[in-house]
Amino acid sequence: MPPIRVSLPCNQIKVPEISVAAVWAGPSIDDVGNAWEEDATIKDLVARLAARRTPLDEAQKAIADAITGTESERQKKAKLIFAGLFKTLNDERSEVMRGIERYARKQKEFSDQIRSRFSSCASFMIGLVPTRAESTT
Repeated sequence: MPPIRVSLPCNQIKVPEISVAAVWAGPSIDDVGNAWEEDATIKDLVARLAARRTPLDEAQKAIADAITGTESERQKKAKLIFAGLFKTLNDERSEVMRGIERYARKQKEFSDQIRSRFSSCASFMIGLVPTRAESTT
């Protein structure tokens, strides 16, 4: 029988949040802030897109339908949609990461409790086992 090989996943660097530059080649969104929340149409679109249950073709059509008007208006709307999605998804990602960290911390605490209880039980059991001198008498 061939030996079983176990591949461990490579270490991943924990990145608290994604940078805009990593996913956006468009104009800076620094000036947008939370302006996307002030436009009800954009805010609703961001919520639908961020939910991830919208099929990609529907999402693309919804975005195309929302980005209308003059070139300047289209640029502004595109920035608002991206800024809203970026913030929403980055916030969700951070929340998930915090949950994973809480879970890992609880697992470590649980592991420490098990180790401690096992050690206590082992010490107790050792005290019950007679030594050679005791067992021959």
